[in-house]
Amino acid sequence: MDVASFIEETLLGLAGIPQIVDSMVNVEGPVADGFGFVDDALYLRFYFNERTGTTAFALIQSDERVWGIDCDNRRGWHLHPVDAAQRHEPSDPKTIGEIMGLIAAALEAIVSSAS
Repeated sequence: MDVASFIEETLLGLAGIPQIVDSMVNVEGPVADGFGFVDDALYLRFYFNERTGTTAFALIQSDERVWGIDCDNRRGWHLHPVDAAQRHEPSDPKTIGEIMGLIAAALEAIVSSAS
């Protein structure tokens, strides 16, 4: 995937998640780095490097990762589950669309547990 496709698919996917109220992305060469904002204490951070294939999505609440999925050269695809975000659980490769579904489900779990 190239950086333009990553941005297009990610921003389109974020627009379909009701809890995401705003987003922003920065691009420098082959790297995209951005945010999807939920509220003052909860946001999504995402990163993609076209050259290395590194891909990362993390939900951050009060400055701590509470969920994530990423792919890097060391561990491959792995998930950081809502109930134990420090763990690295192996995962099959995911499309951006599949990741958006996982983000929506994680947000639902996080928001409902805070209520």
